[in-house]
Amino acid sequence: MYLYQYGGDSKKLIHSYRIETLDNGRLHTGYIDHVAINALGKLIGGELTCFEDISAAEMALKSLIFHENTIVQRPSIKVEIVDKTSETFHINQAPNLEHEEAFSVLYEKQIIQHHIGGIQQLIGFVDKSTALQHIKYREQKALEEERLRKKNGLPRSTLNLFSDSTSLEYVADSYDDFFKKIFLNDENLIGSYINPMIQSGSALYLGDTTVSKILNTIATQNADQFFNVAEKEWHDYLDILKRRIEIPVPLFLSVVLNRANSRIDIPKVILELRDEFLDARRQLWTMFDEADHLLSDTRQSIKLLNSIENDTKQALRKITKQSDQLNASIRCDSLGRAISLLKIAGYISCAKYGNLIVDSLILTCALEDVFNYLNRLKFNQGFRVDASHLLVKNLQNVELKGLLKKHLSDRELNNITNTLINS
Repeated sequence: MYLYQYGGDSKKLIHSYRIETLDNGRLHTGYIDHVAINALGKLIGGELTCFEDISAAEMALKSLIFHENTIVQRPSIKVEIVDKTSETFHINQAPNLEHEEAFSVLYEKQIIQHHIGGIQQLIGFVDKSTALQHIKYREQKALEEERLRKKNGLPRSTLNLFSDSTSLEYVADSYDDFFKKIFLNDENLIGSYINPMIQSGSALYLGDTTVSKILNTIATQNADQFFNVAEKEWHDYLDILKRRIEIPVPLFLSVVLNRANSRIDIPKVILELRDEFLDARRQLWTMFDEADHLLSDTRQSIKLLNSIENDTKQALRKITKQSDQLNASIRCDSLGRAISLLKIAGYISCAKYGNLIVDSLILTCALEDVFNYLNRLKFNQGFRVDASHLLVKNLQNVELKGLLKKHLSDRELNNITNTLINS
């Protein structure tokens, strides 16, 4: 299918679609793209080809676990098809969905829905010769209209942008070519795709890295103080383990793969996690709805968002950082080393004053530990992000070494590793 766009003033038109604004809070609906759902489909019943597949699958998991419903929103183009007999008909074309059979369990629960949103209007031809013939006809039609306009002294009409005489400009050789090349290189088209989702007030989890980069520059309704903080702590943890694990596995994918006996078990594990996180996700979105929309005092809103961020950070550090006991041991060991150095240097030579200095150092160290501990207690008193602590509970049972090897083929592992090396 050869695709063309209408030229002239019609090129200035911005095509878009509309999504109803949420009335029942962000808990109800999360939006993902075809890249995210296709990546999860590859993980369950296909073949992963690059590290981006892993990252995109994580996006789908976040929406499926933290929202009652997930909508797969795909960009679409309305195409007027012209066949060899010059007969025309219209279709709406969107990026393909893959491995849909992998989600049969989730479809049965009516958790996933599919929507399309129009971003462009094009005209398509079944072959090149038909396209050239049609373009020639339009050029002749335009010349005839121009001749008549001049003859009758009429002004140029700007009312009909899609008439038989409107010029055509080549766009792409196929639908796939349009969505992978034209769409991803046109910020106006990307804007037409993501803006209605943003305006709906929903959270977005988009697997396409090009679209996500643009999305990251825009204020969204995502739970950033939870997800971003948890992911940052997990990233730092994986960075420490980079000599132990070759491929970093995202947060929720780590939990899912650790639980699943095989890849076909992943949908069942998703349902289990949805049930386990039911109360936690309700609490989480209640907090964010309150902070972002319900609190009239901006200072209180900031305080709540900071509390979510800090509690999430503290919770994840039970996994990603050394425990308080270990830190205390290191501090005491460091203190002992410092005292030894002071003795060697002659600063602690007199037994009477030396012991006093040592006791003072130990007391100072202990008081600092107690002060920090009480501060943490004071901070956590009466405030807890259940999702963070439930996530930590699940992560405590995850063994990362060999996790991907348990589920992926050697070819998949090699392909993913190569994309990491070349990125």
